[in-house]
This record gives sequence, structure tokens and C-alpha cells, in this order.
Amino acid sequence: MDNQLKQRLVGAAVLVSLAILVVPILLDGGYEQVAPPRQDVAPMPADTFEESVPPLAGEVQGALEAGLDAGPEELSEAARDAAALDTPPAVTPPDFTVGDGRDAAAQPAVPPASAPVAPSPPPPAPAAKPVPPPAVPATATPPAPRVERWTVQLGSFASRKNAELLLGRVKATGVGGFILPLTEGGKTAFRVRAGPVEGRAAADRLRQDLERTQAIRGMLVRHP
Repeated sequence: MDNQLKQRLVGAAVLVSLAILVVPILLDGGYEQVAPPRQDVAPMPADTFEESVPPLAGEVQGALEAGLDAGPEELSEAARDAAALDTPPAVTPPDFTVGDGRDAAAQPAVPPASAPVAPSPPPPAPAAKPVPPPAVPATATPPAPRVERWTVQLGSFASRKNAELLLGRVKATGVGGFILPLTEGGKTAFRVRAGPVEGRAAADRLRQDLERTQAIRGMLVRHP
């Protein structure tokens, strides 16, 4: 770079620095001198103490000087005189005799002790009446539940002979049964029934057995 160009750049930088320092001063109106802070402190009061101690009275000053110059004997005598002045006079107590006849009214009267009164015995308690035991209700035996009885009706015949033949066939297998005659409209029918047995389930099993072994399809009928 050329030396002349360097000098120009340095001069421009100096001018810019001066402008930064001077322009704010010109705009603010220059520097102002800052006033020192004000101190609002009251002045110290004038010294009113006396420079010397006032002299003592003549008698006091003389006694003080005499005491400083006195010897042991004079100090002992002065101490005895001061003790005699400080001792209070003896007070003689009044002469009186305390007799036995003191004022009875001044003492509280003590009432004579009364004999203790024995408490009266309490009245005897009435005899408790025996309480009868609670009656136990008789427990009634509940009736046994009634079991329904059922039969299997195997057929109905107008001829009693045919009914007896079917009943004999059924009894041959070891199953009990009976013939129930029933008259309706002037005509009598003979019904063959196997059983009876207790419970509908047992009757249903009997019906299935007869249907399987005898090829007879019956129906369940409540008995009687």
C-alpha cells in the first residue's frame, strides 16, 4: 500500500476520534462544574464548662486540711466521736407483766367437741324374687316334605283281557304296575300303568327303560 494512502487513513481515524469526543460536548453546552455536596450539619455548641473547680467552704476546707495533717491518736478520737453521734439512743421497753387473766373476749371461743354420732344402719335390702327361667318354646317337628309320586301310562283298552296281557308283560321284566278302570260316557276303559315311583325323574327313567326293552312308548301321569 502507498505511504500517502496510509497517512490519509490515519488522519481520517484521528478526525473521527476527535469528532466523537468533541461533538457531544458541543451538543450538551460544554462541561458544567459539579457543585460540592451540601452538608446540613448543625454547628457545635459553645463550650460552657468551667475551667476550674469552685473552692470549698472555709470550715470544710479547714477540717479537710486538719484531717490530712492529724496523727493516729487524733484520728481515733475523731472516729469515737463520730460513732457516738451516729449511735441511736437506747429505747427502754415499757414495763408490764403478762398475766394469766387475758381478755377472754379477744380470743375466739372454741366450741366443745361433740361426740361423734354413729350413722344409722341402712335398711335391709328386700329379698330378690327368683326369676323363672324363660320358657323354651317347643320346637315343632317340621313335616316331611311331600314327595310326588308318578306313574307311566302304557295304554288304554276297552277289553280288560287285553289290559291284563300288557300288564303281565310288564311285570315279567320286574316292573310293578296296575290296571285303572275309567268310565266316560257310559263306556269303561282299562288303563295300564307302571309304577308308581317317587319323583318325576324316576318316572321318566322308568319310561325310557320300558321304551327300550318293551318298545312301548308311555307317558308320565301323576299318582293318584
